[in-house]
Amino acid sequence: MSGWPVGIHTYSYIWQMSAHDTLVHLADRGYRRFELLINRPHVWPEELTEAERRATARLLAERNLTIEVLNPPSLDLNLVSPSPE
Repeated sequence: MSGWPVGIHTYSYIWQMSAHDTLVHLADRGYRRFELLINRPHVWPEELTEAERRATARLLAERNLTIEVLNPPSLDLNLVSPSPE
């Protein structure tokens, strides 16, 4: 199994940090590949400002990080969803 790329899911951080801060936190611990759970308040596309998008793109480029997967959690079927949509 050596040589297989290993990534990390950000699920355990969705209520603690923004996706950007989570990427920094995990990159500091050696991770380079990520699966982001799309969830408020962690990361929600409609709420990201242009500056936040640029800052995350810059972080990915500068630290050679890759977002492998954007994982939508099917919030439309969740009665306790933080998403009003």
